[in-house]
Amino acid sequence: MYLKLNRLGQPTLLALGTALSALSCTLTHSLDDLKGGSALAATGGMGGNQSGASGTAGGGAGDAGEAGGGAGGAANGGTNTGGSAGGGGSGGSNSEIWSIVAPADGDAMGWLSAIQLQFSDNMNPDTVTVDTASAVCGKTSVQLSSDHFKSCIQMAAAPTWNLDNSVATFTPASRLTVGATYELRVTTDVTNASGHALSGAYTVTLTGIYSHTLNVTSQAATGEFLPEEKIGVNSGYTLYAAWDAANLYLGIDGSNISNNQASTEFVSYFGTDGVSSSKGMTIGSQTASLNFVAAFGMTWVGDNTQSSLSALQYTNAWQSNVESSSDSALTGWLKSRFANLVQFRIPLNRITTGSPNAIAFASALLYTQTTESTYATEPPNSFSAGGYKRFDLSGHTLPKDSPTVTP
Repeated sequence: MYLKLNRLGQPTLLALGTALSALSCTLTHSLDDLKGGSALAATGGMGGNQSGASGTAGGGAGDAGEAGGGAGGAANGGTNTGGSAGGGGSGGSNSEIWSIVAPADGDAMGWLSAIQLQFSDNMNPDTVTVDTASAVCGKTSVQLSSDHFKSCIQMAAAPTWNLDNSVATFTPASRLTVGATYELRVTTDVTNASGHALSGAYTVTLTGIYSHTLNVTSQAATGEFLPEEKIGVNSGYTLYAAWDAANLYLGIDGSNISNNQASTEFVSYFGTDGVSSSKGMTIGSQTASLNFVAAFGMTWVGDNTQSSLSALQYTNAWQSNVESSSDSALTGWLKSRFANLVQFRIPLNRITTGSPNAIAFASALLYTQTTESTYATEPPNSFSAGGYKRFDLSGHTLPKDSPTVTP
């Protein structure tokens, strides 16, 4: 190996030219928060006195959330032609790092229920905030409104989280309006644990529906029934009704409920599809004449013994399935009496067939001793010509607003 001066006086590496042309610079790339950065180009290899080697390829594919790759590297030519420019790297996708799984646009929202925000990633809880002190929008990263965010719904407390910080739960400070439309907005102030935000605000439309799950063993004066669940007062007795997706809850409050007398009997009928009858079960010598066709019913005897509750079902005649029997018809049923209130939990799948949006309902108290009588009917005179209550199981009507239908 030796040096030779060319006629311009420039030193040229003869034996090393080809080897040096393979050298390249370091490829780097950067991440631009969520919206996508670009991978930087690598500089091309240096050419020798013969045709130089091709330059190193440009930046590699971008990471998830990055925009396109880098441009090709320029060739550094020596005495003769340098290497060709390196090719540009391929671009990464522009998708979000995380997303909101639920709720989705058009979902129902229970008037008493907590609202759950479910994320696809572990979140930074400090960035998920709700307003617990005012009805002003714009101060927090999560907002609920019924007037297109002119005002916002105040929350009872800050959100609570599951163990991995992927589900936030919060509850409105007051009951939502059944049938009303609400908008839920999550702003770009919300970030995941790595500090990444959405590229734009997330907004969905939700509908307030009625649903209330009760603990029927409550010993409060009216149990857990709310004023909106008082459906009638007749002969000094108050009748309550509530429901959720799985159960119907009934309660009746009055003086004879606590007398432990087998002569007092509470009976209810439920009208849905299937085999049914417009005549109720004969109890003593009394047979109800219903203004609808009923397929199912319930009786409770005032002595409140283990066998006091019966589920009724009409086939070719009314059949009674007694609580103390092994009949599965009573699975899921529950009764509870405290003072003058008796409450019942009735599985909807035991008094309906299919998934009806509504059921017809009528009830009464019966006295079954020597002088038999029917009283405290709901609706009034429902066991003669008084019609029936229509319970909207789809949740668009409060129990107290359940209409009385008179055929």
